[in-house]
Amino acid sequence: PRRRSHVAAASGDRAVGRLAPAPPRLGAEDLVDGTAVDSAAPSSDAAKVDGPAAEDPDVPSRTHVSSPAAAPRGRLRHATLSVQIVPDAAGGGGETAAVYGLDVSDDASFFSWSHHRVRVRRPPTADDGIRIRHLPPLPMSHGSSVDLSDVATLAAVRAHWDAGDLLSGRDPARYVGGGEATGPFSPATSSAAASPAASSSFAETLRAHVRRLAAMVADERNDPSDAVRQWTLAEYGRHKARRLRPRPGRPEQEHLQDYLDFFRGALPYYYDRCDACGCSARDAAPAAAAEAPPRDPFLGYVHPSAREAAGGAGRTEMYLCGTCGSLTRFPRFNTARPVLARRRGRCGEYAMLLFRTLRSLGHRCRWVVDWSDHVWAEVWVANKKGEGGRWVHLDPCEAAVDRPLLYQEWGKEQVYIVAFEGPKKKGADDDEDVLVEDVTHCYTSDTEEEIWARRTEGRDEVEGALKEAEAALKEIYYGEIPGKKDVKGALP
Repeated sequence: PRRRSHVAAASGDRAVGRLAPAPPRLGAEDLVDGTAVDSAAPSSDAAKVDGPAAEDPDVPSRTHVSSPAAAPRGRLRHATLSVQIVPDAAGGGGETAAVYGLDVSDDASFFSWSHHRVRVRRPPTADDGIRIRHLPPLPMSHGSSVDLSDVATLAAVRAHWDAGDLLSGRDPARYVGGGEATGPFSPATSSAAASPAASSSFAETLRAHVRRLAAMVADERNDPSDAVRQWTLAEYGRHKARRLRPRPGRPEQEHLQDYLDFFRGALPYYYDRCDACGCSARDAAPAAAAEAPPRDPFLGYVHPSAREAAGGAGRTEMYLCGTCGSLTRFPRFNTARPVLARRRGRCGEYAMLLFRTLRSLGHRCRWVVDWSDHVWAEVWVANKKGEGGRWVHLDPCEAAVDRPLLYQEWGKEQVYIVAFEGPKKKGADDDEDVLVEDVTHCYTSDTEEEIWARRTEGRDEVEGALKEAEAALKEIYYGEIPGKKDVKGALP
C-alpha cells in the first residue's frame, strides 16, 4: 500500500491528480545581484530573534509590519527536484517540481522540508511511493539576494506562498505590509486613508490586531454550543467554575490563581515536541546539551493547509525532529475548538482561549497585546460595594495574576501595550466604554515621558489611530453585523 508520512496525514493535505502547476519561477532576472552569500552565515536581518525564539511570533509586532517599499532584501533558496514515480519494479515515470525557501537558515532545513513537500503533493497513482533526486548541477542559489520591494518579485513570492511551495525562515509578515487579514503574504487591507494616522505603520499594526480580535469575536458568535464554556465546566469542574462568576469583589485573586494554575497544566506551552515519537530538543540533558547543543528543530513557516486555515491559522510552523527525523506541523490557530482539541499553543492561542473562557462565564475581558512579542488578558473585577472596579492582569502562560510589572522584571522596556475590550454580552453600545486603550503605563514603572521617548510616532498620530480602531470595533460589535458570520467587512 502507498505510504503516507504522519505529517501529510495529519495536515489534511491530499494530492489530487498530478503535481499542480507551479507558479512562475523566480529566475536570475529577479535577483538584485548575481553574487552569492555564505549560506552558513545569515545576514544581520535574518539573525534577529524570530520564530519560536520570540515569545509569540504570531502576534504581529511593529517590526513585523513594514511597508513593501521598506521591505528588506531576502535570501532566496531555489531547488528543482526530479520526482520519480515508482508504481512497480518494472516501470516508473518522472516529472519536476520547484520549491523555494526564503531566509532559511541552512541547506539541511530547506531540503528536509522540500522533500516533505513533494511527497505531500505526489500523485495518488503511485503505489510504492516516490524517489526524489536533485537535478544536476545542484540548482539552488545559496542566499542570493532578492528585492522584495519589487512588485513582480513580491507577487511571485506570494504566488509560491499561496501554492504551498515556499518555506520562510522568518515571520512572512516582515516581507509585506501587515498581512494579517488574508495571509502573511497579503498587503494590509484598508480603505483610503481617512486621516494621517491611517497610513502610518502604527495604525497598520493596530488594524492587524483589530482584525485578529474581530476573528476571535466571530468565532465566539458562531459557536452556539459555547465549546469553551463546556470545556471549562467539564475539565475544571462546575463547583470551581461557579467561584469565578462575576460578582462585586469577585472573583477573588486566589480563585483566579487556582484557575490559571489549572489552565497552564491542562494546556502546556508548545516548543517543538514531535508528533511521531514525542521527543523534543528541550529533553536533552543539560550536560549533553552543553557539550553538543542540539540542532534547532525549527525549519520555518509554510502556508496553512485548508483544514488549518479553517481554524483561523494564517501560517504554520514546521519542526524537524532530531531523534526520528519526522516533520511536525504547528498551525497558529485563532479559533478555540482546534486549540482545545490539540491542547497545543503559545501565548497567542492561550490568551485568546482565556479571553473566550472568561467571557463565557460572564466577565468583561480585554485582550492585551505587547507590541514586541507577547499577549495576555485582563478581567474586570468590580469593587465589593458594586461601584467601580479595576482591570486585573492575567497571563495564562506564566499563570500570573495581577503582576503587571512581570515583563519589566524580564528586562523589557515597553514601547506599546494596547488593550482591546470584547463586546458586551447583550450587544448594546455604550458610548462611555473605551474599547481600545493604550495601557503601556500600567505595565512599567517608567514615567510617561520615558515611554514617549522610546516611541517614533507623535501623540496626535497615536491618538488618531486609537480612535479609528475604537470606531472600527464599535462598528463590529454594535453595527449591522452581529448576526453575520464574517465580521471582517466592518473593518476600516
